[in-house]
Order: sequence, then structure tokens, then C-alpha cells
Amino acid sequence: MINLFSTPIYRKKIILDDEKIKNFCYKLQNEKYYRKESNVGGFQSDNILNYKKIDNELFVFMEEIKNHIDIFHKYLELDLNYKQSISQIWCNINGHKDLNLKHCHLKSIFSGVYFVETPDDCGPLKFHHPSPVFEHTWNLERKMWNEINSTSYNFIPEKGDLYIFPSWSEHSVEMNRSNKDRISLAFDTV
Repeated sequence: MINLFSTPIYRKKIILDDEKIKNFCYKLQNEKYYRKESNVGGFQSDNILNYKKIDNELFVFMEEIKNHIDIFHKYLELDLNYKQSISQIWCNINGHKDLNLKHCHLKSIFSGVYFVETPDDCGPLKFHHPSPVFEHTWNLERKMWNEINSTSYNFIPEKGDLYIFPSWSEHSVEMNRSNKDRISLAFDTV
């Protein structure tokens, strides 16, 4: 069996000072440093790399994820003469009933998300099958759902989870059903 054209997802638990990151995200929200992309409700900051004063913990975050980006790059057997660099970082604060619609990240190679705060029932990170016609052609009963025959695949995020994936991979973050904020940092590479 050959699994052709698969979607690699890198997942790793990392330890950062989440309290400082959370406070920085709330600071951006209070200063109304935002944009509207895939979010329905909630807050999505503008590119933090363009912000006037980047918090020191963000530099720690960038150094940490650069290591994991390099591991992913090497695993995919991409040319090691080229290094990925972070082109943008933003924070997401999703309160009760807030979500991020299905989307992909254009003009980048890898995308990723680090979960800072994940209350119970805050909604899964969902990856969608890459074929736009998959749901229409494979509308069969499955003996067991798996990563090959599913139209989408959910990951229940936990605090400290880092996910890195190809930027072309369509994904969403489902509705936060908790009364507490789900907070994440997302990023793209070039």
C-alpha cells in the first residue's frame, strides 16, 4: 500500500512561559492591534513581528519553534541549503462561541500554531481532506474512520501543543464551547 500525497502534521509538546505569552496577547487585544482573517468573533492580532515592542517571551517562542521548523523541514527531505524563516506571527483569543473558519495560508511554506490556553471543550483543531471533491465521491459507509478515509481529522489541543503543517493544508478551529478563552499563537514561514 502506498499512501500518495499525504499531509504531514508535526506535533510536539513544548514548555514556554504561557502566562507571559497570554498577558502579551491580552495587551495586543487591549491596544486593538488586530486584523480580521479567518476568525468569527474573538480577536486575531496583526503581525506581531511589526509590533512596536515585542515581548521577550516572543523571542523565546521564535527560537523554540525555529528548531522544530528545521526538524520538520529535514523530515520532509527538503533542500537543507534553504532555511525556513518566520514571516509572520499572530495571536488568537477565542472566547465562548468564537471560531476560525476553514482556510489555508497563501504565500508561505509551513504554518503552525502553539496553544497557550486550552480550557475543556474549547474546540478541536480540524484538518480537512486536500481533495475538493473527496466528500462528493467517497460518500460511503466506513467500517472505521481513519486518517485515509476521513473527510476531516480533529486534534484536541492541549496547553503546550505545537503543530506545524504545510501551508496549503486547509484547517479550521472549531467553536469554543467553554466560557474561558482559548489562546494560541500562529505563524507562517517562507
